Amino acid sequence: MKYLSLKTFSHFTVVYTPIKTPYTCAIDGIQASTQCTIGKLNIELRESNVDNIRYIFLDKISGRRLEICLKKNIVKLLMNIDKIGLAKLTKLVEEESLCNLFKERIYG
Repeated sequence: MKYLSLKTFSHFTVVYTPIKTPYTCAIDGIQASTQCTIGKLNIELRESNVDNIRYIFLDKISGRRLEICLKKNIVKLLMNIDKIGLAKLTKLVEEESLCNLFKERIYG
């Protein structure tokens, strides 16, 4: 049986997002990549509007924090999802480099 290390619990994530799909789909990726999960209570969801989608990743041991938020042009794309279509929007985002999708700030 595999046991969780204490390090797993040193990470905490705060997600600011509209609580509806497709916006909440990012939560699945965050849980898979960070091991922060609803079940372990080390991820917190805070409802926000589309203009304030952001993700904060904390390391409780070191005190370091990474905050990323969607760039305005990506927010505009998301707001036009009905016109663009989910499949086309997904393809556009997948092909874009991360630096063109997010603004990032590192603290600590």
